[in-house]
Amino acid sequence: MGAQSVGVWLVAEAYDMRKSIDGLAQAVVDALHRQPLSGEVFVFGNRAHDKVKLLWWDRHGFWLAYKRLERE
Repeated sequence: MGAQSVGVWLVAEAYDMRKSIDGLAQAVVDALHRQPLSGEVFVFGNRAHDKVKLLWWDRHGFWLAYKRLERE
């Protein structure tokens, strides 16, 4: 089984991390002019640069990953 290439898109503007799947999927359309069901990975960050969300679609539904970054 070969490796597959997946596009990764970074949304440049800061986003409200309270948004969930539907809000972020709409942001993909509005900010990137891409289709959320494309299978590509869309990366969102907040203004403080300490939270990141990734949104992507597989054949069965959306995945939403969230990470809060900490300083040591």
